[in-house]
Amino acid sequence: MRATVAQQKATGAFMQRTSAQGGKLISAQSPAAGVVEVHEMAMDGNVMKMRAVENLALPAGKPVELKPGGYHVMLMDLKAQVKEGDSVPLTLV
Repeated sequence: MRATVAQQKATGAFMQRTSAQGGKLISAQSPAAGVVEVHEMAMDGNVMKMRAVENLALPAGKPVELKPGGYHVMLMDLKAQVKEGDSVPLTLV
């Protein structure tokens, strides 16, 4: 998860996930934020656009990377600043 500055109200979480049986990432939750969504960032011409997605496929045995510039977990309406080295609870559904 990216650290934030004092008044910043949103940040992204990035990770690699592998599902043994396959499935879908349909949501995420964290007590650190008022809103948590699975997002996709994509280029539309010269414009970078970000949008929430209903789900993200997790093919059996294949790693799926959530990274800047692609799929990621967006935490919005942060309740406190996220500092370098902080542990932030995050539940993937």
